[in-house]
Amino acid sequence: MEIRSGLKAISELIGDYNREAIHAMYGASQVGKTTLGMQLLYEASELLQQDVLLYDTEGGAVEFIKLWDAKLRKRYSKAKKIHVRMYRNWKDILKDHGKTVVPRISDTGKMDVLITEEKDPSPVEEFITKNKIGMIVYDSITMPMKKFGSARQNFPARNYAQTIWLSSMIDIIDRHNVIVIASHHSSKDPALPYAQEEMTGGSAVQYFSKILIYMKKWKAKGATAYRTIKLQRYFNKAPNEYEMLLKLTEDGYIDVTEKDMESDKKAAKSESKD
Repeated sequence: MEIRSGLKAISELIGDYNREAIHAMYGASQVGKTTLGMQLLYEASELLQQDVLLYDTEGGAVEFIKLWDAKLRKRYSKAKKIHVRMYRNWKDILKDHGKTVVPRISDTGKMDVLITEEKDPSPVEEFITKNKIGMIVYDSITMPMKKFGSARQNFPARNYAQTIWLSSMIDIIDRHNVIVIASHHSSKDPALPYAQEEMTGGSAVQYFSKILIYMKKWKAKGATAYRTIKLQRYFNKAPNEYEMLLKLTEDGYIDVTEKDMESDKKAAKSESKD
C-alpha cells in the first residue's frame, strides 16, 4: 500500500513514501525534527492502520509522547500503537540490528570496528514482525556516533559503524516493506558566518541518503514557529530547487504559505511598537 503525507510540505516534495530507500532529514539541534518525525508516525499509523516505531537513540521519546499523544491522536484519531525502542550506545544499536561488534584501539590511537557475530533475524526485525510495524523513525543517527569523538583517526571506524547500521535499515526495508525515516543533526563551520549547514556524519550517511530533506527554523520575530523544508536530494529532482513551509502549532505542524509568515511577522512588529 502506497501512502503519502497529508502535509503538503512533505507530499509536494517527495510524493508517496518510498519503500526502497531511507528518508533522511537533517537540521540544527532544537529545530523540531523529533516532533515532525513523531507526527509523521501518528499520521502513517492512521493511513496504514498499523503500529509504528519510534527508535530513540537520544532519550526523551517517552516524554515527547506524553506531551504530544493527546494532541496528535485528536488529529489522527485512528492511529494505532506508537512503540518506542531505545538504545543510546552505538554497540547496543548494532547488536539490536543483528551485528555484535568489538571496538579496538591501536597503539596509534586509531579505532577499528570488528564484527564478531551476526544474528538473523535481528532483534529489531523480530520486533517488527511481531508487532506488524508499518513505519520506523530513527531519532537520531548522529548522537550515538558522537562517542567516536572528533579525532580524525577515528572517522573510518565511525563511518564503518554507520555503514553497518544504515545497511541494516535497507535490509529492514527490503524484508519487511516498512517506511524508514532517519533524522540527522547538522553543523557548519563557525569560522565561516555564511557557510551552509551540512548533514553531520561523513560519507556513509551521504551515500545512504537517497531522499534527503533539510529543515531550517526561522529566527525573525513573529516567525520562530515557521520551518523551511527543502529537498536536498531526490531521485529525479534537482537539488535545492524545491522547498515548502511548515508552522509548529500547539497541535503539531500545519502547512502555511509565505503570506502567512509575513502576516505573523507584521503582527509581531505591530505588537512590539505598542
